Amino acid sequence: MAFFNLGHHYMEGDFGLPRDPKRAVELWLQAGKLGFADKGARHYWELSAMGGNVDSRYNLGVMEDEAGNYERAIRHWLISAGAGSDNSLVAIRNCYSKNLVTKEIFGKALRAHQKATDEMKSDQRVEAAAYRSKDN
Repeated sequence: MAFFNLGHHYMEGDFGLPRDPKRAVELWLQAGKLGFADKGARHYWELSAMGGNVDSRYNLGVMEDEAGNYERAIRHWLISAGAGSDNSLVAIRNCYSKNLVTKEIFGKALRAHQKATDEMKSDQRVEAAAYRSKDN
């Protein structure tokens, strides 16, 4: 329950914590892995996904997948893969390897993902990536 509560505080920016929806989602995912699943986490993921957060959309897909709602999971992953989510593209690829999606759907996801990542490319991002990799 502590991970869930801390996630809520990051989502709201409570107690002097920075407002960090991405960190909140990570903490809620950890809480779910430890057996604490709350409707509150799903609610915030849904709000965040509706606002365009691809990580939240991916996490909703994971929740649906774990609940056995494969069609809903795939829909979430298709949306977020089309917005550039690498995790969602991997999830769609895994579904394809299990014959849960057709070759056409997998191809559509690949093309949409590629288009989204191409649109995000810039000289500044390339320079930043080179700078970060130089430190590693």
